[in-house]
Amino acid sequence: MTPRFRPRTYWFFGAGLLTLAIGSWLLLKPATSTATASAPVVRPLELAAADLARVTRGPFARSLTLAGELQAVRQTVLNAQIEGEIEQVLVRAGEPVKAGQPLARFATRDLAQKVAVQEALLAKSREQLQQQQKVEARNRQLLEQRFISQNAFDATQSQSAVLQTELKASIAELQLARQALGYATVSAPFAGIVAERAIDPGQHVGMNARLFSLVDLDELELALQVPVRALAAIQPGQTVRFTVEGFAQSFTGKVARIAPQADASRSVPVYVRVDNRNGPLKGGMYAQAQLDLAATADALSVPQAAVRDEQGATVVYAVENGKVMRRKVEVIDSNPSTGMVAIASGPAAGALVLRIAPPGLGDGQTVHLPKEH
Repeated sequence: MTPRFRPRTYWFFGAGLLTLAIGSWLLLKPATSTATASAPVVRPLELAAADLARVTRGPFARSLTLAGELQAVRQTVLNAQIEGEIEQVLVRAGEPVKAGQPLARFATRDLAQKVAVQEALLAKSREQLQQQQKVEARNRQLLEQRFISQNAFDATQSQSAVLQTELKASIAELQLARQALGYATVSAPFAGIVAERAIDPGQHVGMNARLFSLVDLDELELALQVPVRALAAIQPGQTVRFTVEGFAQSFTGKVARIAPQADASRSVPVYVRVDNRNGPLKGGMYAQAQLDLAATADALSVPQAAVRDEQGATVVYAVENGKVMRRKVEVIDSNPSTGMVAIASGPAAGALVLRIAPPGLGDGQTVHLPKEH
């Protein structure tokens, strides 16, 4: 017998399905709302005034930073002019000396004896010449009276000429002996400081042996290798500022001369004269010098910190319409002393650029500017 469904049975079955659908919708609704609430919210990047700089237009001061070594303008090495034994050494390294002041003395006993010998030989040569001149005068009279022949008189004249030559040689030998005796005292050729003493008393030294080195620190010279591209902006008399490690203060000098030819590195030596009278600088110190070059009349400039090298391109991050935009630039000059660079392309004058780029900064990112900008 086939069962038969009544209308009330269908009604209860439909009500159950409706209840199940409503329950499922209620269960799914909180999950959907939670998922929507957890979605990330992109907020503008907050910028401080220190993060920003403006592109400026106007004269761009240029400078060049170079390193060089200070050297004394007057310095010399004193070598032995004679061979002998050192009897006295009168100075030590680091002592100041005056021009002409004795520094050392050789033993002079042998030298004085040589002078005495040459003086005696000279006196003998003079006496012989005087005697020969008397003989020549007498023979001239005899020749005129035809008591001697012309050949005999010529022989007398030849002997007089020989004795005259020997006299000149004796005079020269005596001068050399006296000169050697003078070399026995080693004196300072100019006022300065003894930089090195290479001898001690009792030491035997040979000809041209190194004795002392002497420097005058009143005037120093700083040698700088200037690139050829910057040479046109440097002139004699130009002031140069420089610093030396270990000194808090800076120093100044003036361009004294410029070499006439570039070297293999395409640089030209430029020599800066430094007045160091009663100053603290020493020869051999290394200095960091800054040369101020002629200013570019009209250029766009930005802080060096705002320029970045990314993926082979030189860029700045400009702020345009509330967004950060990556713009390529061409750097044409720089001034390390001011921290600025000149650019030939990129944002226009007055545009805002990021001085410091926060981590994760991206092209097109929205930013929030401080009130003063």
